[in-house]
Amino acid sequence: MGIVWCIIGTLVLLYCGGVWFMAGKMRFVRVPAAGGLMGLILGVLLLLFPGNGLLHGISFLGICGILVLLLLEGSILFQVRRLPVDTGPVDYTVVLGCGLRDGERASRTMVERLQKALEVWQGEKIVLSGGQSGREKYPEAEVMAQWLMNKGVPREKLILEDHSRNTLENLRFSRQRMEKDSGLPVKKLAVRLVTNDFHAPRALSIARQAGVDAYAVPAKTGGIAAPLYHLRECLAAPLWWGRKWKMRKGERRKSA
Repeated sequence: MGIVWCIIGTLVLLYCGGVWFMAGKMRFVRVPAAGGLMGLILGVLLLLFPGNGLLHGISFLGICGILVLLLLEGSILFQVRRLPVDTGPVDYTVVLGCGLRDGERASRTMVERLQKALEVWQGEKIVLSGGQSGREKYPEAEVMAQWLMNKGVPREKLILEDHSRNTLENLRFSRQRMEKDSGLPVKKLAVRLVTNDFHAPRALSIARQAGVDAYAVPAKTGGIAAPLYHLRECLAAPLWWGRKWKMRKGERRKSA
């Protein structure tokens, strides 16, 4: 088993190095890199001390962790396959933002979302949702708006929501923008949500929690960083489930 862990750890470290070099300095890459380093160290220790029970116990837990991640990934892929292909005309399309490359340029993931939004656009207003983190020079919504205007979308068709910091705020603040623009409650509006495929199932769950009854159009994720995004989603999904449970529990207490 020591050889297996050495191979796994080395491959993960090489992959993380490739992502860092080719896709930019993504902070999350440190998580799998740390896991790869731990796997490599575990493999070396197992080779040096093959009869150590503690090391074999850690190895067993590591294998269980990998299996859990694979199950979560399978669940995400299954949910993506079940998404409806099209539900007809909409009143608004909401494009969820994501981090800027080098703090100022549209990342590949963001471009994938914008290309999908442009592909399905039928003349409705597009809500671009994404604020500005401490590592970014501009709000994500502004960068997305400039990209779409460069492709011919009129400025008057764009609504910028540039204060959100996470997906829940994306949907809550976008709901406010749509209701203010239309003068109608969001329940009377047909809303299309554009994000990447790995993010679509959780984004829809968050949308429902924010009171937005939307359907998702997933953008295909490509590039060397795609497995990294899927890994991050596998870790984020259980955290959202826990947060949603707490929110619902709080709502039940208020209504009691």
